[in-house]
Amino acid sequence: MHRLFAATLLLVAACSKSPSSPSQPPASSPPSITFADFSGYWGGTFHYTACGGALKCRPMDGPFSLRLRQTAGHVIGVFAMLRDNIAISGDVQPDGSLALEGSESTGGTKGTPGDATFKAPGLRLDPATGLRGSMRFGRQTFLSELDTASFVADGSIVSATHQSLDAFLADLSGMWTGLYRVQACADQSGRPYCGPFRPDEVEYLELTVAVDGSSASGQLRPSAIPVSGVARDGTLQLAGTSGVRSIGLIERIDGLRASVDEFGRLNGTFHYEKSSNGVLSTADVQFIQVVKNP
Repeated sequence: MHRLFAATLLLVAACSKSPSSPSQPPASSPPSITFADFSGYWGGTFHYTACGGALKCRPMDGPFSLRLRQTAGHVIGVFAMLRDNIAISGDVQPDGSLALEGSESTGGTKGTPGDATFKAPGLRLDPATGLRGSMRFGRQTFLSELDTASFVADGSIVSATHQSLDAFLADLSGMWTGLYRVQACADQSGRPYCGPFRPDEVEYLELTVAVDGSSASGQLRPSAIPVSGVARDGTLQLAGTSGVRSIGLIERIDGLRASVDEFGRLNGTFHYEKSSNGVLSTADVQFIQVVKNP
C-alpha cells in the first residue's frame, strides 16, 4: 500500500512539470542611427540680396557664422552676420540635411528695439564648399509707433570653413557688436528721460577688445570710451573714462562684467555715467545679442 502511494506521488509530480521551453535567441538591439554632424563653428561668405525700407534690393557678399552644438539629430546655436545675430534651433532630416529656424525679440520700448527671424530649410555638408544651402535673415526695428525699418538678407552660402566652437570661443580678442538696453537710469537735475538716457532704451553697441594674457584693453562705442581690465576664464571685467574736461563733458564706464556663453554671446552688464557741466546722469545697462564678428 505504501509502495502504491509513493508511486502515485511520483507520477503526479512528473505530470505537473511543464516541458522545458526551447531557448530563445537574445533580442537584437535596434540599429543605431548615425546623423550628419553639423556641430562646431562655421565661418564663411553669404551671398544675398539685401532689402531695407525703401532701398532697392541688390546682391552682395558678406561674412556670416553659424555656432552650433548638436545632440543626436537636434541642433541649437546662433547665426551671426555683421551687427546682427539670432538664436536658432532645428533637426537633421532623414536625407542628411539640416533645417534651422529662429525668432527673437530684443525687448525694450525706445531707441531701436526690434524682432528678428531666421530660416535655413536645407543646409548640407559639402566636401568642396564645407557647407551649402539657402538662408534668410530678417529684422524689423521699431523706431517709433509710426516708423519701422526693415532689413532682409535672403540668399545662399558661397563657402564655409569649420573649426572647433570651443576653440573659437576661447579667444576673447576681436570686435563684439550687438545691442544694449537701459535697465534703470537717474539724473541729478531731474530732467525727463534721465538726461541723455531713457529707461528701457535699446541702442547699438560695439566693443573692441585686445587680450594679452589676463589683461584686456579696448574701446566701447557709441561714445568711443577707452576701457581696460581683466580677461579670465571667458569673462571680461572692464572700466574706463573719456571726455573733455575743459568743457565739462565726462563719460565713464564702470563695473563692466560680461561672460561668453556656450554659443559665443557676450552676456553682462555695466554702469554708464555721463557728466555735462557738472550734472551727472547714470544708467545701468544690459548687453543684448552681443557676439564677436564672424
